[in-house]
Parts: sequence; structure tokens; C-alpha cells
Amino acid sequence: MSAKRLSAPVAALLAVGLAAALIAIGCGGGNQTTDKKFAAILGHQPTGIAAETAASGKLVIANDENYAPQSFVDPKTHAVVGFDVDVGKRVCEILGVKPVFKQVVFETIAQGLKNGRFDVSIGSMPVTTEFAKVVGFTHPYYYTPGQILIKSGGPTVATTRDLYGLKVGVGADTVFFDFLMKYAPRIKVVAYPTDAELRAALAHGQIDAAMTDAISARQDVLANKSLQTSGTPLYFEPLAFAVEKNQPDLTALLNYAIDKMHQDGSLTTLSQRWYGGVDLTVK
Repeated sequence: MSAKRLSAPVAALLAVGLAAALIAIGCGGGNQTTDKKFAAILGHQPTGIAAETAASGKLVIANDENYAPQSFVDPKTHAVVGFDVDVGKRVCEILGVKPVFKQVVFETIAQGLKNGRFDVSIGSMPVTTEFAKVVGFTHPYYYTPGQILIKSGGPTVATTRDLYGLKVGVGADTVFFDFLMKYAPRIKVVAYPTDAELRAALAHGQIDAAMTDAISARQDVLANKSLQTSGTPLYFEPLAFAVEKNQPDLTALLNYAIDKMHQDGSLTTLSQRWYGGVDLTVK
């Protein structure tokens, strides 16, 4: 007895369905590999955004191209390059996924994570109490040293005690402000809303010293010979990836990649490449 012949429309539908299934299997090969890799790292099947990342094979990374040397547009190639860009690529290499960079404004990161516009921000976000209220953080991947900046010939600052009795300027709403306020009123802390106002106050003698990040301080000294750094950094600001809160599997995967980069030296190499030979990945 011969098999019943299918009608042309039904046969067409089955053919389409079979083709779709074969495509899904073929495309899913890499995704299955990623899923297994994530499961091996986590010790269980990934959940939440980690599961979505495994399924897509992509990690969508928030990036702000207006912060050289972390992220900026190369004037020659017009490509977005920088320390954070290279870190994001290395993270994806370790996890076995494709990096997809999405340009955002720094102030919109927390909402973008919550809305699912991207999976992670790899953008040198400081680990502060305020930020921790709205985003989750990974392990620190590098640190910004808090450097004292003075007018040339000003006081030598080796410890915070050397700042007692002095008027010290600092950016408002920064971790450096929080750090200095622990020593108030022994240190007379003056907060400024912008870095430009902070530098101007120091240059005009309105304050005795300023505390800022070491990279900016070095640039200030190169641009203004009347300023100099004093002593070694007094504080190290931890910087981390930001993720949506309550995403333990994604956070664990990113921490795995960060720890791997610390261990294999790739973070040090990238820091030295983009920060003038300085290793900012250790305190």
C-alpha cells in the first residue's frame, strides 16, 4: 500500500518547518557551545540575562565614546578605540561571545540596564554608594588613584595628616570628596561642581591643594607649569562593570572574565598601553 500523498500546500508548510528547524540547529551549534561554557563556569545552567547572552552569542556593551583614553573615536580610522573598548573585547573573547557596542550617554546607563537596552556597561564606573543603589557591580577591574595637586612650590603631601589645616578642593559628588570628608574639619574640604572650577580655584590661590584622579592631575601639570603633583596617591577609587541589579549569573560570568584578565596579565597590558605605561589594575 503506497503512502498517502500530501497536498502541495501541506508539503510546502512541512518543508518550511523542516528548513527552519535545520537552520535553528545549525545556528544553535555555537550557542549550545556557549551555553555549555557558561554552565561550566557557573556550575549550573545560566539564567536571566546570562541565558539570553548564551542564546544569542552576543554581549551588548554600553559605551560612551567621549571619554579618552577609555573610549574615543580615532581621528584617522574613525573607529571607536580605547582602554574600555579593548577590555570589552577581551571579556567577550574569554566568554566566547561576540561584543556588540552600543553608544550611550553616561547618565543614561542605569536606566538603559533596567530597560534591557544593553547587558553591561564597561565604562570605568566608580563603585560608589549612590551608584550601588541603582546598578549591580562586578569586581573592580582597575583603580583611579586620588592624587594631590598643588601650585608649584606648595606643601609636600605624603599622608592625609599633611593636609590638616589646609583648604583642599575636590569635585562634588565624587569618591574623593567622600574620602576627604572623613578627615573634616581637620582638613578644610571645599567642593566644586566642575573640574574646571576646581583647577581655577587652585591656580588663583583660593585653595591650598586639590584632590583629583592621577590621570587628570598629570594632564593638568603638562598643560599648566604652575601646577605640580605632590606625594603618592592617597586613595584608590575602584572602577567596575555595571549590570542590572539581581543578575547573579551575568555578574559571576563577568567576574570570571575579570579575574582571568588579572591572572593572565592582559589587564595590565591594556592599562600600560592606554595609560602611558602605568599599571592601574593594582593599588
